[in-house]
Amino acid sequence: MKYTIDDMESDFHSFAIQECGELRKTKGHDYSGADEDNLSNLRMMGWEYVAMRVAEKGHRLINIIRQGGKNEVKDEAIEDTLKDITNMAVFAILLKRQEDSDGSDRT
Repeated sequence: MKYTIDDMESDFHSFAIQECGELRKTKGHDYSGADEDNLSNLRMMGWEYVAMRVAEKGHRLINIIRQGGKNEVKDEAIEDTLKDITNMAVFAILLKRQEDSDGSDRT
């Protein structure tokens, strides 16, 4: 079910994040298979790489908007791109925290 701001009184953020998580699980399977760590590609590269991916997705989104919302990849809507950006930002935060707690400063 897709929620809008009008559907929620005070907890719309949680519902939107839940939708992002559902997309992450679906896409994660495609990246690494059902039995694998579906974040292994991101863990391997670190939070800086993930932050770069956020910027790439943001740039793609801006281009799609400039083209009137018409993108060549027909099965990925603008909303999916926004969810990807949200998920990548969360991954970056978590990877940065892990790196900071491990004491391995990559910056």
